[in-house]
Amino acid sequence: MARWVAVVRTFAPFVAGMGRMSYRKFLCISFIGGAFWVWSLVIAGHFLGQFVWVTHNLEWVILGIVAATIPIVGFETIRARRRHAVEMAEASVGVAAGGQS
Repeated sequence: MARWVAVVRTFAPFVAGMGRMSYRKFLCISFIGGAFWVWSLVIAGHFLGQFVWVTHNLEWVILGIVAATIPIVGFETIRARRRHAVEMAEASVGVAAGGQS
């Protein structure tokens, strides 16, 4: 997911470090993911570039790709906020219950 969402890509190394992932394993996974990402885009570009409509309307294709990713980012943002709200509510209930003892 870190390849698609810039915010996740920014924090992935920190999360890997907090999870005690070895640097060697992180570097290997990052390299494999990066190579897969680059080659998948190169292959997609090669095949999509053979369509005349795509070559003449590249701006629309790019806008379509961006438009397709916006709902995914929005969904993940809403989901994270809801999860955070639930965690905060549970924490406040725990504090209230702990304060009464």
